[in-house]
Amino acid sequence: MNEGILNGRGHADPAHPRLWSAGLRAAAFSAGVNAGVVALAVLAGVFPQLHVLPFAGSGFGLGSVVLISAAATLGGTALYSLLWQRAERPMHVFALLVSSALLVSFAAPMFVEGWTASRLGVMELTHLVVAGVTVATLWRWTRTETHSPGED
Repeated sequence: MNEGILNGRGHADPAHPRLWSAGLRAAAFSAGVNAGVVALAVLAGVFPQLHVLPFAGSGFGLGSVVLISAAATLGGTALYSLLWQRAERPMHVFALLVSSALLVSFAAPMFVEGWTASRLGVMELTHLVVAGVTVATLWRWTRTETHSPGED
């Protein structure tokens, strides 16, 4: 275990720069992947037009996809840092909370008037990307911070 970054409970300090560095990398990655997903959906005709600025006009905003993806990933990192400090099994609790939030998030696009099944599918995919990238990145960070090299 990396002794230099432990808090009083024996867990790595949640404010440790490596946690937030991992969260920032995950935010950039999930935002980039989701921007690509939405751009491909526009090219395929799923969305009639794509605006670069967030929430601009009547089309879909690429900027909003990037901002919301990054914000959700960083919000997940903040939640994990709190769980890391307080929960007995922080990754277990985090995965359950993310799974629950993901199920709830699937309902949101269904209330957008006039959306087709393909548009809903694209939006659901962006939700899966954010959840998957966030959990995978933070799981990897946890493994790195709690296991010594060669330990398994």
